[in-house]
Amino acid sequence: MNIPSTIRTFSDRLVAGIPAELVLPLQIMIIFTATLIILNLIRMIIKKRVSVIIRKSPFTADDLFLRIVDGFDGKLFIVVSLYTAVRLTQSPDWLSQMATILMIVFGVLYGVGVFQKIIGYAVERYVRSRGDGAAYEKSVSGFIIGLSTLLLWSLAGLMVLQNIGFDVSALLGGLGIAGIAIGFAVQSLLEDIFSFFSIYFDKPFKEGDFVVVGQDMGKIKHVGVKSTRIKSLNGEEIVIPNKEMTSTRINNFAELEKRTKIFTFGIEYGTPVEKVKKVQKIVSKIFDELENSELGRCHLKFFGDSALIFEILYHIQDPAYETYIEERHQFNVRLLEEFRKAGISMAFPTQTVHIRQD
Repeated sequence: MNIPSTIRTFSDRLVAGIPAELVLPLQIMIIFTATLIILNLIRMIIKKRVSVIIRKSPFTADDLFLRIVDGFDGKLFIVVSLYTAVRLTQSPDWLSQMATILMIVFGVLYGVGVFQKIIGYAVERYVRSRGDGAAYEKSVSGFIIGLSTLLLWSLAGLMVLQNIGFDVSALLGGLGIAGIAIGFAVQSLLEDIFSFFSIYFDKPFKEGDFVVVGQDMGKIKHVGVKSTRIKSLNGEEIVIPNKEMTSTRINNFAELEKRTKIFTFGIEYGTPVEKVKKVQKIVSKIFDELENSELGRCHLKFFGDSALIFEILYHIQDPAYETYIEERHQFNVRLLEEFRKAGISMAFPTQTVHIRQD
């Protein structure tokens, strides 16, 4: 059944015998009212059926479809009904042009709204599936949705201007030149933004990770569109541009299951051999008492210029930097205590001068 033709035939029968000057207004009113009623009925039926499907379906895409249907409200239906009424009657040209312009404007506006909902739904689903945290999700989805909204509205504006008779070619040329100038002006900002997406998709680090960037170290506090914020061990906040974060070497300790450290110390050359042999037992005893550390090896590695050099390799089960520092402190203090009990002296740079007398 051809609904527009049926409505027009129905309106023609209703205005039969009415004065000619009233025929057109009555026809427009009848077709407008009938179209508006039909559109609202269709919307109500679709919403009712989709609501039933949503309750039975596990797919969230149904919610998106319902939001799109809800977006088609009374203002759009009024414009569509007016356009239908004008097109199905012998309306004057000025009224037909006005209805066409309104239909184009509202059609583009509501079309942009539909695309915004679809893009927002897709972006939020993707970002949430990565599990990067609420703050990260808000930052990424907000930027992508905002950028897509700007592009959609720019295209919508050009479409409206073109359809109502404006020549947009000159405008596009001017925008192209302006775009190049703006691009040079905000080149650094654009580099940071592209670096942000590189960080997001490559995921070299995330919020909460302990990292070392050049001379700076601390926990990642926030990854923004332009910069990354790090909370250092001293408590201050370090702001680093994203371009620098992607162009420098980063040590990330987040995946560190346990730390392995090597360090050396020296004892005096005059230490008796029996006491030198005790050093391994003393070091092993200290590590047995430490809660989070495990000794790997301890050996007399080489003979230094002014000391017997021992090398220790040990593992720290807790990867946190604070734990490492505390364990190292406890070991150093205990080593000094045990060496003093055993009569072993730590070495320091010395020189022996032999004076020859002729």
